[in-house]
Order: sequence, then C-alpha cells, then structure tokens
Amino acid sequence: MNASENTLSSIEECLERLNRGDKTAWEELNTHAFDRLIVQCRRIIRQKLSKPNPLITENALAAEVYQRLTSAMQKKNVQPKTAREFFGLTARHIHWQILDMLRKRTENQAEEDLLYSLTGEKNPSQDAEQNEAWLRFWTAVDGFSEEEREVFELLWINGLSQYEAAQTMGKTRNRVDSIWRRIKIKIVQSCDDLQPFLE
Repeated sequence: MNASENTLSSIEECLERLNRGDKTAWEELNTHAFDRLIVQCRRIIRQKLSKPNPLITENALAAEVYQRLTSAMQKKNVQPKTAREFFGLTARHIHWQILDMLRKRTENQAEEDLLYSLTGEKNPSQDAEQNEAWLRFWTAVDGFSEEEREVFELLWINGLSQYEAAQTMGKTRNRVDSIWRRIKIKIVQSCDDLQPFLE
C-alpha cells in the first residue's frame, strides 16, 4: 500500500469511527488533517506556484486552512462523512484561503503603486504579474463545472492519482483523464503562462 492509499484508508477509518460516535477519532482526524495539510500546501507552493520568492508560504497557508477546516468540521451540517467529502472540504478551504491571500496581496500592491505614483518613483516590486496570473488561475477554477472542480481538487490540490480519484468518485480512470485534459485546456485559455504547472 502506498502513502496515498494509506492516507485514504486512514481518513475513511477515522470518519467511520467518528460517525459511530467515537470521540477519540476526532483528535486523530484533526492530527491527520494538519499533517496532511502541511504536505499539501508545501507541494502546491513549491511545485505548483514555485518562483524564487513565492507570494504565499506553505506554513502560513497551512495554518490558516487548518483553522478554517477544524472550525467547519465542528459544524454537524458540514462535517464530512466520507473521504470524498473530506477531500472536497479540504480543497475548498485551501482554494478560498489562497484566493484571500492573493487578493490581500493585490490590495497591498495597489497601495504601494499609489505611494510610488505620488513620490514619482518606480515601483520595484516584481510580484504583481505573478500575483495577477495566479488570480486568473483560481478565477478560472471557479468557472469549472461541479465534475471538473472535483477532479481538479482531487488531482491538483489533494495530490491523488487519477486511479485514486476515479475510485473516490466512482468513475473510470479514462473518464477522470478526459476531464483532466479538458480542465487543462480551460486553464490554458485563461492563463497560458501557467501551463507548465499543470503537468
């Protein structure tokens, strides 16, 4: 059993115990969720958004997402009952937190631009173009169909293989591969400068 399969089975086991009222499963799931978030955020930042000076650090992202996730999971109407729901909840909070961080950086950049325009100096920041590109990327994701978004979340955010994503969704691997190819075409249409990060 590989690490990803072990992760899937561990999450499923914790959720089954939690649904049966086993309170110890909650602490185990929280610990597992945090450890997994660190890995996910590091992979996204270093491999997917990598530049010499990334706009968002994996530790800051993981900490903020963990707070969002644990708060959401304490609500009975949101608490995931399956691994599929858990992956979806985690991915959505990573997505939302990255967007929040990018938008905050954009607002700060606008203030810096105004300051430099008033002083007549040239803004030395090289972050603006990268920030704008990744805003376009996540905005494109917002335009996906429900099926496309789930495949994107399982493959790109959660790091599952196409086989594991197909198993989680109850679809064939060929179907997942077809959806993934369609996703990449849609993103390239919006931000072709980020195409290498989709491989």
